[in-house]
Amino acid sequence: MPSRPPIPRCIDCDYRLEGLVENRCPECGRPFDPMNADTFTIERRPSRGWLIATGFVWCYPLLWNLLCLFTWLVAWMHLGHPPQAWVDDPNSISSLVDVLVFISVLAIGFVPVALMCGFAANLWLGRVLRLPVGRQILMHVLFIIVWFAQLAIVRMDPTGTTMWLMD
Repeated sequence: MPSRPPIPRCIDCDYRLEGLVENRCPECGRPFDPMNADTFTIERRPSRGWLIATGFVWCYPLLWNLLCLFTWLVAWMHLGHPPQAWVDDPNSISSLVDVLVFISVLAIGFVPVALMCGFAANLWLGRVLRLPVGRQILMHVLFIIVWFAQLAIVRMDPTGTTMWLMD
């Protein structure tokens, strides 16, 4: 099966430049010359949305910890003192705290999903950027290190937030 020839794309906005009447990108207006490979690109870049989603997945444990800390601070404001595990029930403080606790506990269930999405995003990003296998492996190793470092921060839990939330 013959492979399709690569499709030229705009250098600035990644718009597909095939079948155009004018040698100008209709998306951003950048001119290009189909005979000069320096005026367009063949490589496909990851979209901004994918990069943001990948960054979100990389930081998921830290974001979850911040959500728990925010819930704990809101409970502190409602109680007038720092919430303590086995003393202050997170579900009986206020409806706002109750909703935040529900979201925090729900977010814990997505940790395995976020971990798998992180590996999938790394595979996709490595393929789109056409990284060598060694760099893709390095990206996975860094992902695991970042996740374990963030989980270690969650585990330290100096304020007792996680203990209070899970009680």
